[in-house]
Amino acid sequence: LRSLVGSEMCIRDRGVPTVITVKCAHRPRNISIASGDAVLWKAENPGLHEEVECRLPLKGSSATLTVSAQWPEGTPDTPVTLELEPEGRQAASVTRWSFGPSLNDTYSFSWK
Repeated sequence: LRSLVGSEMCIRDRGVPTVITVKCAHRPRNISIASGDAVLWKAENPGLHEEVECRLPLKGSSATLTVSAQWPEGTPDTPVTLELEPEGRQAASVTRWSFGPSLNDTYSFSWK
């Protein structure tokens, strides 16, 4: 895992230690992942495949994250996959598609 520098940030002080993998088919200009009002991670000009360590705020055994991303004009609708690997739980992934040059969608995860 690479260290987070510059415009990237990650909450490290509460929640379950989690590896979040973000996979994009087209490189976004920017992307952010939030849980409620708390931004877990954001980056300008991220790569197609990013892996970050954060602390995931779980509500019981579930989490709902909002992903916002922007692409250059002319980028086709594109999938964005989030894979979460919370400590002590199975990895889970969800894919959503952008509409035009932007994505602002909810990703819901639950564990048994």
